[in-house]
Amino acid sequence: DQYDYSFEGKHETAVFFEPSYVPKGFTRKVRLEAKGALIIEYCPDGEPAVVYSQYAGNSSSFAIDNEHTTKKSVKIKKLDGTLFTVDDGFMVLNWTDGENLYQLDCLERAGISEKKLIKMAKSLKKSKECN
Repeated sequence: DQYDYSFEGKHETAVFFEPSYVPKGFTRKVRLEAKGALIIEYCPDGEPAVVYSQYAGNSSSFAIDNEHTTKKSVKIKKLDGTLFTVDDGFMVLNWTDGENLYQLDCLERAGISEKKLIKMAKSLKKSKECN
């Protein structure tokens, strides 16, 4: 069995948002912007450990094995989100505002708590680097 998650946005042009809070010791290593998508990698030691993604107006779906995963509803400000936690500590946090799909992927080695991951999600601000 698996958890299925899907999203279909309303537009293809994006105003990008990115976390203004990043846990201590993490630096932004990679920032990729493409039509309707933004991906940022945060690293504590040069290797990606947290990846933030925003997809605007794209149809998106994914599945996560539910045999080794727990699913939890969370609030990201006033928005409903879903936190998936795999037995090995990997976390995926998804939420949408109806126009954009936001996602934070966190490897276990990042050592970030669920609380800090949610704090990161709640800290989104309009990006100053939009192309």
